[in-house]
Amino acid sequence: MNMASQLKLYTDKQARNALKRLSFPRTEIGDKATQTVYIHNSSEKWPIMEIKHNQTNKDISVTGIPQQLRPNETVPINVIWKPSINTDDPLSGILDIASELHIG
Repeated sequence: MNMASQLKLYTDKQARNALKRLSFPRTEIGDKATQTVYIHNSSEKWPIMEIKHNQTNKDISVTGIPQQLRPNETVPINVIWKPSINTDDPLSGILDIASELHIG
């Protein structure tokens, strides 16, 4: 994951279980699979701004990314897989999110 070290992804709203791997179930073409994960600013002092998803796979999109995260704020985001080709294997991928730590 390419992001400020204070920006973390978790599987739970309480930001206790770090997201280590993003795996989607087998999904038919035309259908989609959605997973909710939680994006958290672990900085005690500074907001994180300019948060964006760098799309590394055309079949994966992210909704709900905030413009800014206040210190210690956690918000849900949705990661959506909508396959464009047929495959029998579940998808595993990298979720690349970039941001800037705003100091000052």
